[in-house]
Order: sequence, then structure tokens, then C-alpha cells
Amino acid sequence: RYPVRFTGKTREVSLEGEAYFDVERDEDRRFIVETPAMQIEVLGTEFNVDAYDDPGRDTRTTLVEGSVQMTFSDSAGVHRVVRMSPGQSVSYCPETDEVTRSRVNTETITSWKNGRIVLDNTSLADALRMIENRYNVQFDIMNKELLRNRYTGRFDNQILDRVLEYFVRTTDIRFERDETLSSDVRGRERIKVY
Repeated sequence: RYPVRFTGKTREVSLEGEAYFDVERDEDRRFIVETPAMQIEVLGTEFNVDAYDDPGRDTRTTLVEGSVQMTFSDSAGVHRVVRMSPGQSVSYCPETDEVTRSRVNTETITSWKNGRIVLDNTSLADALRMIENRYNVQFDIMNKELLRNRYTGRFDNQILDRVLEYFVRTTDIRFERDETLSSDVRGRERIKVY
């Protein structure tokens, strides 16, 4: 959510979902993104925010260029600030208060905005999350051993079945559409992963 026109000393937007921001620098008016788990403050930069309000799902910010700081209160009410530099991704899990910082290929994280999925030694969990967002499906991982698998590849405008076929060809993995639970509360098709 965002106003038709920014007024005052801040530019504030509210996000539940995923968005890519390219913010013009304005020393007099900070740019602030409010998510269910944290606040991200910016002067001028490019960054991606993944902030779906799903149980057990981390809020993740990936910085492409510039600088941002993430602010949140942990479960004990302690106010925390995390500053980022370009090429970093920071995840915060509200249930465990765990903060994870890592170096990433920013193209992998931001490829969704151009209609692509780019995997670069990407974990199965992250790859499936990208596919879930792109194709509006939900995966239920039945075999947790598969979470150790990592993938590299690029998908440009392929249909979902074609994308899943590549995973099946390269790994000992199966996908099964769940007919008993055909969709979740958001209307997404559910697919079991074995």
C-alpha cells in the first residue's frame, strides 16, 4: 500500500508480499517500507523485499546497490537494527528471532521482476519458494532429505510443468498434485514433493 502522493518528511509504503524498489535519493525525506515483521529505511538505493505474512516464513531483504537498514523488535521487545551493504541478503524469522546475513547473487533474488527464475547454487527450499511465487502454487515437502539439494539453471517463460520436469530429470525428486487438498486458503494449487 502506498499513497497517491508522498507528503511530509517521510515516504512510507506498507508491504505484504514481494516487491522490488528503485528509490531516488532524497536527503530530506527518508523512504520507509513497513512489513509485518520489520521496517526498512532507505535514502536512495535498489533492493528487494520478500515479506509474505505466512507462518514460519522469514522476511528477507536483498540489497542490490546503495544502503539500507532494517529495524525490528524481537520477541523480548528489544529494538534491533541491521545495516546492509550491496550484495547482501538478510533474513529475519519472527518466531525464533534469528537473523541470517549472507552474500548472494542479486540476479537470482530479483529475476522474478523480469518474469524469470534464475538459480545459482540455490537451495531446493529457495527454488521452490521462487516457483511458488511465480506460478501461484504451494509445495508441501514430504521428503526433508531433498532440502540438501542445490540447483543452477534459468527459466524464461516456461509453463510450470516444464519447470518441474527439469527438476525431475536432474534429481531423484517427484512432484504430485494433491487432489485431496486442491488449493490452500489463497487459492493456490498444492503440490507434494517426494
